[in-house]
Amino acid sequence: MTPQRQLIVNHDEARGQYGDCFRAGVASILDVPITEVPHRYPDRESWERYNNGEQHEWRPGDPIVDWLATRGQRLLMRRINGEWTLAEVLAEIAYYSPGVHWIIGGNSRSGHGHVCVARDHEIVWDPHPSNGKHLTPSRMVECDHPYWFGYFIGALV
Repeated sequence: MTPQRQLIVNHDEARGQYGDCFRAGVASILDVPITEVPHRYPDRESWERYNNGEQHEWRPGDPIVDWLATRGQRLLMRRINGEWTLAEVLAEIAYYSPGVHWIIGGNSRSGHGHVCVARDHEIVWDPHPSNGKHLTPSRMVECDHPYWFGYFIGALV
């Protein structure tokens, strides 16, 4: 894993700019420069599709999904019960996938969606310049309770 900082730190809706922590996490895990990984929300239209609940799942046509496919890889997502503590989530994944770098998603201190890279029982990298490694469960619009999100990069079969 080669840690990569996100290039776009904050959302600036007036400018149609949205944070790119996720692509920084993918770049970090795959040891490639962040500029090689497409941004999932390069413009207001793509952000609004996500924000309106139209594109929560990762499918072909999503820039990162398509980019990974060209590399023979895919993204696997797992919703994890938000009633679990961060330590419980990390322990669960470490038990079943020891030594694997993966992306954990939740909310940052500011309340916005954010992701970090985890391995075994710890968050090993936060692409935000603060490197705060602080996450809480995320509450998606259509969910009755909060969730953590686990993203794993695997072979395309």
